[in-house]
Amino acid sequence: MWKKKDSERSPLPRSEMPSGRARQKSPVSVAGERAESVDLEELLGLKDQGGSSMSLVDIWYLIRERWLLGTIVGLVLAAIAATVIMTQPKRYESFIHFDLKSEVNIMENAFVAREGELDAHVAKATSQNFFDYLAENGIADNPELSSALGGPDKIAILNQLSKSITASRAGEFIRVNVRSADPKVAESLANEIGLYYRLYDEEQKSAELDNSEKSLEKSLLESQTKLEEVNRQLNELNQATQRIDGFDGITNRLQVLDIEIPPLEAEVQKKAKILENIKSSEDIEKKLAISDIAINDQVQKVEARYQEAVAHLAKLDGSGLGPNHPDLIEAKDNLQSERSNLENAIRTATVVLERDFELQETQLKKLLAEKESLTGRIENRGENAGEFAKLQTQRDTLSARIKDHQSSLSEIRVSKDAGLSNLGIIDKALPNYVPVTPDKRLAILASLAVFSMSLVGLPVVIGLLDTRLKSIGEIEKFLGLDVLATVPAKSEKEIEDLGLAVIMGNDEPVIESFRVLYSSIRMVSKNEYPQTMLVTSSAPSEGKSFITTNLGAFFAEQGKRTLIIDCDFRRPSQHRNVKETNDQGVIRWYHSNEPVPEDPDQFSESKALGFLALGETENLYLLRAGGSTKSPTGMIESPRFAQLVHSLRAYFDVILFDTPPVGLFPDAVFVADYTDEALFVTKFRELNRHKQKFALSQLQKSGCNVLGIVVNYLTSRAATGYGYGYSDYGYGHYGSKDYARYYQSDDDSKK
Repeated sequence: MWKKKDSERSPLPRSEMPSGRARQKSPVSVAGERAESVDLEELLGLKDQGGSSMSLVDIWYLIRERWLLGTIVGLVLAAIAATVIMTQPKRYESFIHFDLKSEVNIMENAFVAREGELDAHVAKATSQNFFDYLAENGIADNPELSSALGGPDKIAILNQLSKSITASRAGEFIRVNVRSADPKVAESLANEIGLYYRLYDEEQKSAELDNSEKSLEKSLLESQTKLEEVNRQLNELNQATQRIDGFDGITNRLQVLDIEIPPLEAEVQKKAKILENIKSSEDIEKKLAISDIAINDQVQKVEARYQEAVAHLAKLDGSGLGPNHPDLIEAKDNLQSERSNLENAIRTATVVLERDFELQETQLKKLLAEKESLTGRIENRGENAGEFAKLQTQRDTLSARIKDHQSSLSEIRVSKDAGLSNLGIIDKALPNYVPVTPDKRLAILASLAVFSMSLVGLPVVIGLLDTRLKSIGEIEKFLGLDVLATVPAKSEKEIEDLGLAVIMGNDEPVIESFRVLYSSIRMVSKNEYPQTMLVTSSAPSEGKSFITTNLGAFFAEQGKRTLIIDCDFRRPSQHRNVKETNDQGVIRWYHSNEPVPEDPDQFSESKALGFLALGETENLYLLRAGGSTKSPTGMIESPRFAQLVHSLRAYFDVILFDTPPVGLFPDAVFVADYTDEALFVTKFRELNRHKQKFALSQLQKSGCNVLGIVVNYLTSRAATGYGYGYSDYGYGHYGSKDYARYYQSDDDSKK
């Protein structure tokens, strides 16, 4: 069937056969990952591929594309704006100026900033309270003015006043403007305001001063009452302090007590310990060992006789006398008598010690009580001193407050006698017979502003909301690739008839578009033959299969042995372009027992592959899908499929892979491992720009060199306007209707 082109085309041994070009990223990860974090301006289309913001040129394109709509809408809106302004009733304006002299704010005893006073008068001159005052006084006394303002109805008068009077600062002055349909009414009302606002200001300030005077008088009386109470407390405390100071010797007595108390405490503690030891001792010898007992005169005398009796008895015991000897019995009785005397002497000494202890303890308690009393009196004197200082501070504060209140009251009374208002009228209001409304200048400026905003804003807003790519220049700029060729728009019926337009020669415009595409590919491609090229799109029905078939035919016409492989295993369509069935092809061969063809005879004899020769030339062949499947990725990544592609590269100059839309499925990313270059097909003015950009980015992430874009279904000359929008990213983002449309011909694909 085929012949080798040269020796360089011979297949490699199986052990050296590649399983596909090395990927920069795993297809699985590419297929599953969602949109990466991108710049918001880029998502919205406000940045081009270079990262710069939308330029004035871009805005000019948007305006140029829809200038007619912007002009028409702008003229209508400008006419409406001018009509609204020019149909306003005629109004005449008069004004009056007030001068302001700086004054002292009595309540805060400080100078008020002139700017603050001016702002306060501006607010007061347009307040509802002043309008009420003006209606009840100046307008009520002026029948002509009252009638012109809708009188005698007060509500109507107040409504007219709120619409007619405005106030503002005019440099260092206050300006009150009055508008009316009658210039004389405007003049009269302005002069009435000049007269009655000054009276209103005086009454307001007089009322404020009266309230301040009453408040100060009340506060002054309260402060004076408190001062009298503080003075009374100071006098009482002073007398108590003087009594304490007149008690002579308190300090000296405390010093004596500090000397007397410690030794007395020590003596009391010592005697308490001795008495405790005496009471706890049962043996007479232990009691005699206590010094205070031993030094007692009576105890010493009795103890001496007791010791003599002990010695005499011991002497008789040593003389050998019998136990019943009268002398020995007498000596024993004498010893017993002296022991009893000694015990009585010890008890007597103990009683003396207890009496001395009680006297000393009583004396100690008395001294301690005296010291505590004297110390308390001194502490009370200190507390009285602190309270005295506190009361003195209160007295000074109250005295200063009373003085300030008296001074403020004096100033208030002087101000009331001298006059309150610091306003002065600079000049009287004059009639103005030139109407201020309708304002022709305002009407012109407003019309121009509305027209300009419509002319510029409407096209830009519509362009920003329209997410379709609407021109060749816009496609190139937004997708960042050159458009290699454009294919004229054809109906679905025409597309079916033009599946082999290049071979049949039945549509010169279509043939010319593929001639341009072939030339563009030859110019931008950096690869020599053999070439492997992937053709894909972002969504179904963009014409990628039609583009693949006719591009392959043009390569074949140039003498290049060309093979088209239908790798759209989900919804194959190449067999329909050539009016053939889909019972042979890649899927059938993959599941068969046929080996990988390694020579021309095996290719031509393979019943599973079923190569089809297209047209009369011997250079164009089709390898059909051979069925359909919804999970082709395992087959595409298998070594068996890789070996098939490698063997085909040995016998063909050009291999074109027709793949599913890369925006819907990752199949094209997997097939890209076996290709050198790729073409991206897009349908003119149909699809969302961001869906197309996402699909193209998935293909570029695989590492495949995308040569450029083929624009299909071009209905007219490409416009250069731009439109922007936003869309979600990720496989499956087209929605269920896109998938349903994609699989709508599954039954046909199996024929």
